[in-house]
Parts: sequence; structure tokens; C-alpha cells
Amino acid sequence: HRDEQLMEALLAEAEQRLAAAVLDGSRHSFTSQDLCKLCWAVAVLDLQQHAHRLLQLTQACSSMWSSRNKDGMQQLWQVHTWLLDFHLAGGQGLQGSLTEQQLQQCRAACDQELQETARNRHTDFQRSVYAAVLRLPFDWQQLPKMEQLSVGRDGVTPDGALLLDIAGRTSAGVLVAVEADGPSHFRQPDGGLMG
Repeated sequence: HRDEQLMEALLAEAEQRLAAAVLDGSRHSFTSQDLCKLCWAVAVLDLQQHAHRLLQLTQACSSMWSSRNKDGMQQLWQVHTWLLDFHLAGGQGLQGSLTEQQLQQCRAACDQELQETARNRHTDFQRSVYAAVLRLPFDWQQLPKMEQLSVGRDGVTPDGALLLDIAGRTSAGVLVAVEADGPSHFRQPDGGLMG
């Protein structure tokens, strides 16, 4: 597969440059954003056979954290959730490659982007369904939010992300997901239902 060959070459080049920089004490020629994009591309393409290689690359991102940007943090959070969802590379996500504070910053960047997007994209119907969900007689551990992003779950979209219209978790630990605008998110490319 052409994407796999390209990613193999890019990963090998990145690893060689990082190793050379460590050996001779020089700076490598990657920016933090370059490494974030490379890791994210592996996750989006669902190249699970390369998951273990992302840990070293994200360690390099961690060492250049001051040059990070919001997009890179969002990409790293998506990589983290992909690793967790599929129990890849030790099943710990990016814990150990990034600090706990860095992971929290990544999650916050994703949450902020989703909230900004949610404020600008919801229909009156979606907002009314959301209000109805909030009135359900549940004790919430995690209040429902609109447009919850999840990477690597069943039914991924072509960009590797599943976007739930409304999702939350009850105090009993039950995940609640609501699709407010039809089954289009739950269709396979051939039009068949997935859920």
C-alpha cells in the first residue's frame, strides 16, 4: 500500500535524524509541529504496526514543548486516544512519552476546539435534543457535551475520527451517546448501516 510505504520512509527518516542528533549532540531539523503531524498521520491512517514508533517521536515533541502550538497538541491528543482505544504500544497511550501536564494541555486544546466548533455549528434541533438529554433523570459523572471526538473507535470517518452529536457518562460509568440528526454517521462507505 502506497500510504504505508510513504509512512515507513518518513518514520525511518525521522528516527535516523533523531538518533544522529543524540549521537553527535546536534539539534535535529524537525520542529515540534513536524513530529506531531507525523504521529497524527500514523494514527489517522490507522497504521497500527507503527504505533510503538510514535512513543520515541512524542518524547522528542515533549523535549521541544515550548515550541508547541494548539494544532500540535490536538493532534497529539488524538494520537493518545488512538493508542488507548486499540491498546497499542503498551496500552498507556502517550503516558510516559509526554508528561501528565503536557497530556492535560493536549486534552484541553482538543476540548477548547470542540467547544468553539460546537458554539458555531449546532442546529436548533441539535440544541433541543441536547437540552432533552440534560433533563434525563441521570446522575452524571461527566456531563454530556455536544460533538465529542473519538479517534479509533468502530465506524471511524475517513479522517479517522468519530464525531458523536452528544455524549456523556453516568455516575454508574455508563457511556451515553446520542445521534441527533439521522443515521448518516453510522453508514459504511457502501451505504450499509454500521450501527
